Amino acid sequence: MAIIPERRNKEILVKAPGQPETLAKRTAAEVVQAVNLAAGKTEAIAARRLPSGDTVVTFKSETAIRCYTEDSAWIPLAFGETAELKKRTFVIHVLGVKADDLRKILNDELLLELKRSNTPEIAAVKKILGREISRFGRVILYVSDLPAA
Repeated sequence: MAIIPERRNKEILVKAPGQPETLAKRTAAEVVQAVNLAAGKTEAIAARRLPSGDTVVTFKSETAIRCYTEDSAWIPLAFGETAELKKRTFVIHVLGVKADDLRKILNDELLLELKRSNTPEIAAVKKILGREISRFGRVILYVSDLPAA
């Protein structure tokens, strides 16, 4: 059985709100060509447009992606002036947290406490409590990278 490498490590997400229609209607091959031309490199190999309108660009390797993310001056050239690199987040659901404990703390305080004691890569946190009589709730953590998840 062949091992298929994880795709997320070789992809970046570009958000381009208000992108001109001429840029939004490009084919995947045209997007790849625009990315490589704007960056002056040839490491981008694929692109796909998400239903949200964001574009995922896939690169040859994880090391190639660093060249593109360290200097993001190519993004407005390839995707328009409003375009920006969007950080991907990974979602973790923490179940079975005591509801009484969750009711006592605000989201911002919970986020600061988690960053201080566990992982600074936590980008956001959301508490979800059921009815007032619920004994347990859950916490949704949004982290910025896979090792942190």
